[in-house]
Amino acid sequence: MERALLDETTVAVVRDILLSSYLAVGVLLSLFLLVAACLLFKALRRLLGAMTSAADNVNKAAENVNKASESAIKFMTAPGNESKAASFANGMGILIGLLSGLRGRQK
Repeated sequence: MERALLDETTVAVVRDILLSSYLAVGVLLSLFLLVAACLLFKALRRLLGAMTSAADNVNKAAENVNKASESAIKFMTAPGNESKAASFANGMGILIGLLSGLRGRQK
């Protein structure tokens, strides 16, 4: 009686070895993916922290620019407010002079 190359016991042993190796690879892959997910989560938290501080710095810079532009506008318009009163007085003087000239009065 000649023995077959793939009898039942050989197939059962090969099947058990393959199942065990697939199980071991699956467990190792799951652990690797779990560690990778944790590292990715930590990296994202650090990135968000850095982005938050950068956004705060940009916000502070924008506030400083806003304050500086408001100060510059106030500085540039302050003489204009004073000159408005002077312009009004000059205009009133011209109007009074015109009216008195129309009425024929002279100094």
